[in-house]
Amino acid sequence: MRNKPLMRLAVCLIGMAALVLQSCADGGTDRDRLCGSWTSVDGKPDVLVYKERPTR
Repeated sequence: MRNKPLMRLAVCLIGMAALVLQSCADGGTDRDRLCGSWTSVDGKPDVLVYKERPTR
């Protein structure tokens, strides 16, 4: 079983993703701290735009 550490890492990552998604789905006061604020300031969709550095 050479892939046992990789399998353990995959299981942990899937479990962590499930916990984060589940906590974002629940309504509560802590959701904004974990998932961020989802309210729009100007009534437009909030979009994060960034400029990538050119590759050399």
